[in-house]
Amino acid sequence: MIAAGNSYQLSPIAVVIIGACIVCGGVLLLFLGKRLTSGLNRLYATLPGRMKYPPWFALLLGWIFIGFGLLVAVLGFVSALRS
Repeated sequence: MIAAGNSYQLSPIAVVIIGACIVCGGVLLLFLGKRLTSGLNRLYATLPGRMKYPPWFALLLGWIFIGFGLLVAVLGFVSALRS
């Protein structure tokens, strides 16, 4: 059981874990992005308008996820050090 004085310490650690999970999602997008975009393009080919994702779309989205996740993780780490 967590004492009332130590419950604040759990919050910054949780933020670091959330940031690490976002980074993992970005890395997955980097590795599986080509399959994802080709699957979405095949799915959207049957729709009117025929929207098509460019090949670099998953890479850009993966790097955005990694950058945002690192920002969240670093802010959580700094918050954990200050408390």
